[in-house]
Amino acid sequence: MSQQIIPYVSPEEYLRLERQSEYKSEYLNGEIFAMSGASRKHNLITGNIGSEFNQQLRGKPCEAYISDMRVKVTATGLYTYPDVIVVCGEPKFEDKYVDTLLNPTLLVEVLSPSTERYDRIAKSSYYRTLDSLAEHTCSLRRTRSAWSNTLSSRMDSGYCLSVARSTTSLSFRR
Repeated sequence: MSQQIIPYVSPEEYLRLERQSEYKSEYLNGEIFAMSGASRKHNLITGNIGSEFNQQLRGKPCEAYISDMRVKVTATGLYTYPDVIVVCGEPKFEDKYVDTLLNPTLLVEVLSPSTERYDRIAKSSYYRTLDSLAEHTCSLRRTRSAWSNTLSSRMDSGYCLSVARSTTSLSFRR
């Protein structure tokens, strides 16, 4: 049996291809991963969460983005598209294209059955390497609940992780 050899793609090549593509892809360790389209339910939940944050952030020095803002996790090299992003303070971007955010304050993933394991385990660990990140929340579509990782700096020993679960509402305090 022969093995397919997957060529290494540089981050620069990924960004060049991604900016020309009709479809979104994630990037990690030289590989490009196509993203599937979101369901109606996924889009409704994402839109509702984004709208709620826009209301909460009105008059504050924060911006909310839904689905199409790419985030780079510099420590791991991951390029990804969280469902909802909040950045407080001055947004920092990778380059002149202003399409790859480097300093998110809050990330929300609406979990789908096909990506739940990856989003909850791998992506969560990648996100925790972001110095700017204060909170990472996952919304579970099928149970109408959410869990949240609140990250607080603790001297130089990394992060203190606390997990909260909610079935009623999401809020972000900054």
